[in-house]
Amino acid sequence: MHDDTKPDDQESEELNIDDPKPPDPPPGPKHITVSKTMENDISRDEVNQLQNEIIRNLHNDGGQVTIEITISAHKPDGFSENIASSIRENSHQLGAKVDER
Repeated sequence: MHDDTKPDDQESEELNIDDPKPPDPPPGPKHITVSKTMENDISRDEVNQLQNEIIRNLHNDGGQVTIEITISAHKPDGFSENIASSIRENSHQLGAKVDER
């Protein structure tokens, strides 16, 4: 006699087309901000690393990426007018804003 029944473990492997589709995973964050503080200097390697490991990944995932670079310098007795003038001119040529106090 031939038994057409399947063992229990084989039945559980079959896909039931009546089962609803599993829910989509919840979306990740809608906004990501990355900041890095450095003292006095930044190397090209660090900039390249940020580009390759952060900026590119966010952009490749469809994100609209804005990069803001803030340079903050403080000198208790004040910067020379010569340096301040140079910074203003260089910033103007680079399209950067300057705030002096």
